[in-house]
Amino acid sequence: MIEPFLVGYVRCSTDEQDIEIQTEQLLALAVPRERIFIDKGFSGTTRRNRTGLDNAFTARSPSPRQRSRTGRWC
Repeated sequence: MIEPFLVGYVRCSTDEQDIEIQTEQLLALAVPRERIFIDKGFSGTTRRNRTGLDNAFTARSPSPRQRSRTGRWC
């Protein structure tokens, strides 16, 4: 059986939000640390210049299965 290619994305819009909590949740879902991409200081409405999000999309396999931090497949 082929192991799924997991990619994680973490975004925090304020300094009060902790990227470590989201990162730990993705690690618990078996997303490798080197495939967790982070954007800090961006609101949910900002779509430009999100390097972490762009890198996460680039890292996807040709037929990606994405898992949200809640564990659901997208």
